[in-house]
Amino acid sequence: MNYSVYDSTAYAKGLESRNGLFSALIIIGVSRNDEVLDCISVEARYNKLKKRYYDNEKSFGLCNRGIKYICALLRDSGIPIRKRKCLNYVFTRGGKRFYTDISITSFAKALMQTINTDEALLKLLYEVLSSECKYYSNDIGNPRLGDCVQHIFGFQYECLSRIVRNRAFPNSRKSTALRECLGKMDTIVSVAGYPKCI
Repeated sequence: MNYSVYDSTAYAKGLESRNGLFSALIIIGVSRNDEVLDCISVEARYNKLKKRYYDNEKSFGLCNRGIKYICALLRDSGIPIRKRKCLNYVFTRGGKRFYTDISITSFAKALMQTINTDEALLKLLYEVLSSECKYYSNDIGNPRLGDCVQHIFGFQYECLSRIVRNRAFPNSRKSTALRECLGKMDTIVSVAGYPKCI
């Protein structure tokens, strides 16, 4: 189910377009490269991933490739999801409306499973997220779950939490679905092993 949301002002720390989900999707996109896939050892794979990631860390094309890969995994599992909606989880322009789809939680779970079951991907993601702790953590070097959830889900999480807090009808079907969505985001990040800072 898709919900149109009109309050898309960025969180004060600049979570609008720079978040951990964007970084994680670029890492997934890089991992689909033939040069990386050909590596046999974890260390060689990690080194190729790291080089290609830092050469392309702002690449929207690689982010899109990561999204396509996760969407393909979800379709194989019978979970309906639309790639165009997924783009809204990682990027939007200030002042524009965006849509949230409660399948963001399935999307996030598939992403975390993919990364957590690949040693090279996990090592690089921890390195990237830890280097960004200073931008997102209220207590540098000691991130809390709330910091990590906002880091990974960016403005999507912040905007949804603000909307859920200010809903005129807090017990409506939409309010309940959005509140459950936020709770699942917390759980996914926590089970995946965050907060963590190396």
